[in-house]
Amino acid sequence: MTDPKISQAARMWRDGHRTEEIAYAIGFAVSAMRSCMALNPELFPRRSIKQIEAKPAKSATPPRAPYHEGVPKKLLTSCGCQFPLWDDYSRYNEDTSLWCGAPRTEGKPYCGFHATRAVGPGTRSEREATRTLRKMAA
Repeated sequence: MTDPKISQAARMWRDGHRTEEIAYAIGFAVSAMRSCMALNPELFPRRSIKQIEAKPAKSATPPRAPYHEGVPKKLLTSCGCQFPLWDDYSRYNEDTSLWCGAPRTEGKPYCGFHATRAVGPGTRSEREATRTLRKMAA
């Protein structure tokens, strides 16, 4: 991981985000995020159960990437995440509807946070195949 990504992850950890949310936001695997946390305990101190906030109830609108409030279509750049931040397409309004706008993951139309929500983690055999290919490439 690069220093800016570690800094962003540490900031999100201090703000109370879960490990999975942080990993998705910076575009890394959850296991890689956990390894980084273990190697940097001064940046990622252990939290007690009381410190971890209860999961909020699911809202009707899609979740926003951490630290990105969304941008209108007119301000969306070609480098910005194109994930829509409204729940019902029939309520789309070009002037008021927002798009994520966070930096994209390379080769994808979405940021790391929304890419996993759009595609999902895959089946067990797909995840195992991905791990095997990564090991072979290393």
